[in-house]
Order: sequence, then structure tokens, then C-alpha cells
Amino acid sequence: MAEAKKIAEGIADDDSSTSSLSTAHGEDDPATSDRDDPARPLRSRVSSVSSRPPGPSDATAVSRRFSSTGDDWDHLDLEVDLADPLDWIDAFHWLDDERPLHVFEGVVWIKIEITRPGKLLLSTHHLYFHSEDKSRRWRLGSLTGVRGMQYIMKPNAVELSFCDGKELFFSFTEERNGRDIFHAKLRNCQVPLLHFTKSLSPRVNFKKSNVTELWRRRMISNFDYIIYLNRVAGRTYNDLSQYPVFPWIIADYESPTLDLNSPHIFRDLSKPVGALNPTRLGSLLERYHNLDGFPEHEKFLYGSHYSSPGAVLHFLIRQEPFTTLFVQLQSGRFDCPDRLFFSLASCWASCLNSSSDVKELVPEFFTLPEIFMNTNKFPLGELQDGKGSVDDVKLPAWARGSAHEFVRVHRVALESEYVSQNIRQWIDLIFGHKQRGQEALEANNLFTYLSYDGAVDIDKITDEVTRRATEAHILNFGHCPTQLLTSKDGPHPARYPRSECWVPICRDAWKLKDLRCFTPSKQFLRKSAEEGIFKIWSLIDRVMVLYSDFSLATYHWSLQENGTIPFTFRGDKINLLGCGGVFLNKPISPKILKGDAAAPAARGTSTDRCIHNISNWSVSFTADDDRSISTAGVRPLSMYEGGGNGVFPGRIVTCGEYYDNTVKIYNAESLKLECSSKGCHQGQITCLDIGDDGVIFVTGGADCTVQVWVIDNPPLAHGLVDSFVLTLFGKRFGESILQVVHVLWGHVNPISCVSINSSLDLAVSGSIDGKICIHNFRTGKYIRSIDIVEVLKKDKETGSTSPAVCKLCISSYGDIVALMSDRFLHRFSVNGFHLASYDAGETIHVMEISSFGEMLVTGGSRGILSIRTLHDLQVYHEIDLSNHGHIRCFEFSTPWTIPTQQYLFVGSSDGFVSVILEPSRRLDLLNSSMSGLGLWN
Repeated sequence: MAEAKKIAEGIADDDSSTSSLSTAHGEDDPATSDRDDPARPLRSRVSSVSSRPPGPSDATAVSRRFSSTGDDWDHLDLEVDLADPLDWIDAFHWLDDERPLHVFEGVVWIKIEITRPGKLLLSTHHLYFHSEDKSRRWRLGSLTGVRGMQYIMKPNAVELSFCDGKELFFSFTEERNGRDIFHAKLRNCQVPLLHFTKSLSPRVNFKKSNVTELWRRRMISNFDYIIYLNRVAGRTYNDLSQYPVFPWIIADYESPTLDLNSPHIFRDLSKPVGALNPTRLGSLLERYHNLDGFPEHEKFLYGSHYSSPGAVLHFLIRQEPFTTLFVQLQSGRFDCPDRLFFSLASCWASCLNSSSDVKELVPEFFTLPEIFMNTNKFPLGELQDGKGSVDDVKLPAWARGSAHEFVRVHRVALESEYVSQNIRQWIDLIFGHKQRGQEALEANNLFTYLSYDGAVDIDKITDEVTRRATEAHILNFGHCPTQLLTSKDGPHPARYPRSECWVPICRDAWKLKDLRCFTPSKQFLRKSAEEGIFKIWSLIDRVMVLYSDFSLATYHWSLQENGTIPFTFRGDKINLLGCGGVFLNKPISPKILKGDAAAPAARGTSTDRCIHNISNWSVSFTADDDRSISTAGVRPLSMYEGGGNGVFPGRIVTCGEYYDNTVKIYNAESLKLECSSKGCHQGQITCLDIGDDGVIFVTGGADCTVQVWVIDNPPLAHGLVDSFVLTLFGKRFGESILQVVHVLWGHVNPISCVSINSSLDLAVSGSIDGKICIHNFRTGKYIRSIDIVEVLKKDKETGSTSPAVCKLCISSYGDIVALMSDRFLHRFSVNGFHLASYDAGETIHVMEISSFGEMLVTGGSRGILSIRTLHDLQVYHEIDLSNHGHIRCFEFSTPWTIPTQQYLFVGSSDGFVSVILEPSRRLDLLNSSMSGLGLWN
């Protein structure tokens, strides 16, 4: 190929794929059979223009071994050195229309365990990496994001995000402007899922994003916002020297209880850790003024840093791969036990008093209880002076001996009002105008000059020893994130007061008593709907209600007061969903209850239809303007950064007692059937759940399988599909707007319920034998199973011997709540720990974890809405709706649909919709300002 020969000198890294069979993660098998190529083998399509011409291919000179190890990415291992640097290419074949674009020499692939130097080849369809012993390939069709990064304080790196959640971190160490060339040439590639940004500059992208304003309006949590700041400032989980940094929040690790409403239990967020102790700060300032032999720009207050590989490994020592990395750092053994992380109180005391310890925290302190538990039983040694052995971390008394309780309280503290109002001062120190320069000195926030990007140009250091020492210092002793706000920008803006913002109605436990219920009198009555309301969906200016006879009513909704009711809820139209003969057997005669207005006539006049059991059906909705407030998704943060319009056609997805055992999609406006598919299921599809992204959903079936589907997004379907599904469908894959991409295994009995969490990439399924399986739904990877019956026996909990799992829900923190057929609620962690159980005392028809994951709301046969604390599942507050019969369903509004405050729409068995709100929170947000966010544009 002539154009390949024109590529820059040294194209020797080329790993291509066939289109007939691909793996689950975007990397095709290089050991597949040859395609019919009218041109020639791959090695002649990609030539190398080098100082020495390549020798002839010798198939016997190298032994190739295709391996599928613990690494999720398939690859080609080369067991011996190659005489010809292009020999490895012969194992691969390109797509017919694929062509090379550029080769990048001297590229380093950075993983948390290892850095691997090699070459990177970019083609129109794939990305290839070749090192001495491995060759890798990734499909660009799965690429969703590109972030500009630094490596060893040089802005020469990128981090690539893929739709299955994987990330790759590459540093272009040799070619000048290599990452900019790479970024520019991506525009010539097949990247249908990629949101292009014009700039790779973290500061430019931060200023263009809407995330800060969303945080100020309390639409995203403090945790999510700090994660976002870390990501946009170049912090990554792929590099220990640039690991995300979080603040110490609590300053009291001795008291038996914590009052999170008291400011005295919190750390002073306006000061760096090194300045929290006035006595130590005085000593450090004295040393600073006595550094006479140092140039002014090299003077420092703190010789160590708040984030470094050593600090990260110190906290994460109990979990792999960090245990192995820690042992490697300590020359093959654990450190002295007294220097290990064995007590939170001792660690905090060290950070307050030691002149060499000013470390901040890592995100796992707010998400992963296992970092405090020696679950692997590593021999960490004995403490001096007879203090015992180092095992689990000694927790403060207020954690009640539970790592899960500590993480829960710590996360609640992070989201407290004190932190919400003061975290901006910590942001100024880490990411903002107090990070460096004179303002850093005035804030007592000055570190060694090698901690700041731009302080030294490593490429200009001619002495090899000095250069290596500088690089080692940067990699091992920590450095600051990219500065996002400079002195010119000023301080980080404050969060708006709660009274001016959208706040979940179940967020403040002490405010629950103020909730009020309103039931509009003029509503549609469905005589044929014997079980009342089945589903409710809240949209921007309307509320859609699906009755148990599968008639769909639309109500006009606005915030304008209507008499004694503080909103307008007016009937608009009602029609039968899809082909009524599938569902109903009686004519439809809707009317308005207790009202004068005439109701529109419904479609469908067939008679003598049978009424199906509504409990055997599952229905979900993809909204017209469905926006997830999570910070991780199919397109991470693109909703906030101006990329991706997040608009999907309004559709209703159903499954249940269809004679053809299919999933069906109906247009939400016309109610016409758009698509019907059974996917890979054999038999009845029993349940489904749609993720917050509105594109991916999961189903469970009587065939004991769970399946992952993509709605009307062929590029995403092709990006996620695994080889098993692709083989089953062959050339038919992608032809339907409903497409299965994974079949998830693990159950041996029919599936009774499923739940999906888009931000955590989790699909949880329950079966009739009481077993729960947890999968990553984007990769189809099995995580673990929980046998609830066996767990209860082990914990000696009460309950029947073989209950079925009836309902499941997942919190944004990874808590899994399971409702069993014996009416018991159980809470598990995503890692399988049984945390709480509670007898609900009624048949629960619906349950959901509220926004920000602190409350569990349930409703059932008693007709009482129960608001429970999630950590112990006990009822904290109740709202009596029993005069309307059973509670069949409810729906929380979102800030994207109703930006003023949150409403809870409750559907009862008598066919009435009730609306719950906090009247005192009726406020007037500036819609012009909200529109300026671009949330609905």
C-alpha cells in the first residue's frame, strides 16, 4: 500500500482485527483465520521506512501464544525476540477499508502496576500498541473520551476512555507534540462514540464545563464534584504518582459519637494539613526562613507532599494490587509494623504533628470499607511495646467497630452542610489560586519546587544523573494537580444556600415531618384497571400514568397553583398502549372522577379479552430528555461539559406475558409498536430495568439468564458486544433498534428481578431460589454471587428457609437492597457483606433508594409510604395514603424535569395519583440562569 509507505519512519506496531469475531472489550483476537483480502497480507499494507529494510518473514523464527489472562484485554504475547520488527503483524488482518494514519515511537503505556514502553499505531478503525513481548489492539469504535494528561510533569500524555469503562494512559515521550498529533488525527478515524474537545488543556476544559454550576446548585454531590476536579486536573487511577486526592474531613477520632451538625468535629478546610497544628507550622516557618542556601523559587515549607505513591500505598496496603506494590516499594517485605496504617486516630495524630507527614486522603476512604479490613490475612507484624498485631485498622469508637459504618458516616460528613460551605477553600489550596506562588506562601501551602508543573524542563537537563534523579523525585515524592483556577480567576465560587437550590425531599431526615400530600380530584378512572396504577413517569411538563389495564394517560403538569393545590395537574389524553388485544379483554370507558370535564375517548374497542396479572409484567420508560446526574456513564461527564445532547426518543419498553416471549418498544407519543425482540432468551422474559443513561437496559428470563440490551444506538451496541452474541447474530447484528450485547450467566433458576446502576456499571439480578448475581453490564463480567439463604443461616438471621428475591435496588454508593418473598428486607454491600435485615411487615409493591442514597422509600399493601434509613432499613417516617388502597408505584422527579424542588408522585390501587412535596420549599429559581446552564438546550 503506497500510502502506508508514506507514514512516518518506524511504523512497526500494527495489530489489526477481523470483523467476524470480536471479544467483549473491543480487542479482537489476532489469531483468527484469514479474511479474503484481494490486496495482500497486513505486513505489506503497513510498511516500515527505516534505516534498514525489513527482512523476509520467517514463520518459524517466532513462537506466538494467544493468551487470555486475568487482564481483561486480549493480547498477543511474543515469547522470543523478533528478527524482523514487522513479523508480529502477520498474525493480524485489517478490515477492507482500514488504513494506517500515524505511528508514534517512544510511547509509554502506563498502568498502576507497570509502565511498558513501545510503539503506538493509529489506523482509521483501531489503535495498536506493540512492545518487546506484547501486542495489543483496541477498537476505536468503542472510544468515548480523550483527556489531556501529564506524565513526569510533561504535558505529553492522554488518557483514553472506552464505552465499557476501561481506560488507557499513554505518554508520548519522543515525538514532539505527539499527543496533539494523535488528538488531531483521531478526527480521521471511525469514532462514532467520541465526544471531541478542541483542546486538551485541563484549564480550558474546566472553564468550559457546567459542572461547577451544577455543584453550586446542589445537583451533584460533593464527592462527585471532587472526583470531577481530580479527573479534569489530570489525576488518574492508572498512575500512583497522580492518584486522586481527597481531603481529611473529620478531626474527631476519639469521641464515642459524632454530631455532624457541630462544626467542631470537622477539620479546618481553609488550611492545608501542614498548617492545622500551629506549633508545627511555627517550626516549619522558621526552617523556611533559614533556607539561605536555596534560590527563592526552591524554598519550601513541606518537604513531603499531600499525595504520593507512598501515601497511597500506605492507605491501600490491605487490598491488591496495592499490597504487592507496597512490598515492592519496601524491597520485598512489609515495612516496620509501627509505620503501617493500623489506626485512624494514630494516622490523624501523625498528620497533625509530624514534620514529614502532611498527606491527604484517597477516594476509597469514602467508598471502600475493605481498605480497613485485612480480608486477605496478610502478616503485617506486631506493634512495639506489646500493643498487639497489625490486622484490621483500628477505627474510632463512633464507627461501632464496623468499617462499613465508618465509610457511611464519613460519606455523610463529606456531604454535610459544613463541608458544602467550606470545601471551596480546600479546592483553592489543591486546584485553585492558592496552589502556588505568593498566594500559596501566604496560605502556608508551599511544597518543593519539583511539586509544580513547569518548574523544570526535564528535556533541557543534559546531565543523565541529574535528569534521572529529577524524574525519580517527581514520580516518587508527589506533585500537585494541574492548576484549574489562577490568581486572575480568584477564589472558587461558593455553593448556593440550600433554600435556593433543588434538594431531594428525603435528604434531610429532620424535614420529613414537613412533607405534605395532595391528591388532585380530577383524574382518569379506569374501571378495567382492577389493580389501579402500574407505573408513573415524571417529565418536564407532563406526567404519564400507566394503568394496570395498559391504558396510558397523560396529565399536563405545571408549578402554577390551582386553587388549594400548589401545582397544576390536569388530564390531557388517554389511550391504550400498543395493540390492546395483547393485554385487555374489556372495552375502555374512561371518565374524570368528581369533575365536570369530559375525558378523551380511548383507543381500542375489542371485547372479551383476558386481564393479565400485572405482577408478571415489567415496564420502563426512556425519556425525551433523559439526563443522568452521575459522573460516570457511557459518555462520562459529557452532559456537563457541553458534549452530547442526551436526547433520546420517548419510548416505553415492556416485557411479560407476551405470547411470543419478547421485549417490545412503543413510541410514547403515538403508542405504536416500534420493535419486538426476544434477544437470546429462550422462554418468557420476566423482568427488566433501564439505566439512568436511557440507552442500556437489562432483562431477566425464565431461562436463568440476564441479558444486556442497547436501545437504538448501533455504535454503542458494536462497542459493547461480546463475541458470543456477535456469533449468534452474525450479519444480522445491529439491524434492530433493540440489540442484545451480553448474556450474563450465574443463575440456575428463573430470574425474578433485575436492577441496573449506570454510574457504577452494575447489573444485579435475583432468582426464585434466593440467589443474587452481580455483573459489570458494560463488559458482561461476572463479579460475585450472594446466596441469601446461606448468608442468613450463617448470620443466624430469621426468615424462611427458601425465599425468592422479589425486588432489588442499588444505591449510588453500591448498597444493594433485596426484598424477599417472606417480606424481609436485606442490605448487602457490592462486595457481598450482609449489613442489615428488617421485617417489612407487609407486601411491598415498590421500593426505591432516594437521591444521594441515604433513604429507602417503600410502599405496599398497607397503603403507607415508608421512608427508611438505608443503613439499618428501619422506618424513620411514614405518610398515610391508605384511603386510596395499596401503594402500587411511585416516581421521584429529577432536577432535569422539575428544577425548583423534588416531587414524589404516588400511584395507588384505586387509580389515583397523589403528589408529595415540601410546601415550605416552593421557591423561585431563576429559570433564565438555569437555562444558561444549557441543561435543556
